[in-house]
Amino acid sequence: MFFFDSFMIIPFIMGIFWLLFSRWLGNLQIKKYPNSFLSIPIINEIFIVWTGRVVGVATIIIALYSCTFPDTSIMRKDENVIMLLEKGKIIEGEVIKSWYSEDAPLGWKLMYQFKAKKPETQEEKTYYSMVWGPKPYYADLPKGDTIDVIYYSKNPKINCEIRYFLNYPGYRHTFKEAGKLYLLDKFRDEYEVKNYGYILWYDLQSQK
Repeated sequence: MFFFDSFMIIPFIMGIFWLLFSRWLGNLQIKKYPNSFLSIPIINEIFIVWTGRVVGVATIIIALYSCTFPDTSIMRKDENVIMLLEKGKIIEGEVIKSWYSEDAPLGWKLMYQFKAKKPETQEEKTYYSMVWGPKPYYADLPKGDTIDVIYYSKNPKINCEIRYFLNYPGYRHTFKEAGKLYLLDKFRDEYEVKNYGYILWYDLQSQK
């Protein structure tokens, strides 16, 4: 399933631009600067036309891949992070895949799913999302294993794996800026809540 997220509209449009207009950009270079290095036919073809096409295709692929799991990108908004902290409910989710990736962001990644009722119809629906974090959280979790997910019942697309949500330094900064750090206390008895710094967080994430 693909969902187009507003965050990806600009990269998607830029990808289409580079793909469709790379030849035009190459010809424009030759016309405006005929004596430049980039106007030599073979150089122009490689460095402007084909480079533009490769960049365009890569950008479109990245945009479409990101739209496969929109729940992660929806958490980029600070207001959604705070809303989840204040009103989130915890539900049992299921591991789809846990793996170590050499691609950016380097390290351990977790793809998961959970079932919740659609706010509009109250019908049960499966929601999907992905996070990346410390090795102790996600190293070699078996498919089908259970995890805890915190989600907003009025919009289950706002969700996150609980340990990532409580401990990711970026979210903690958001909690602090909003004066909401005290809300973490209600999770301390059941979940490990630490004040990770970015360096330690990414060091643990990148460990193979």
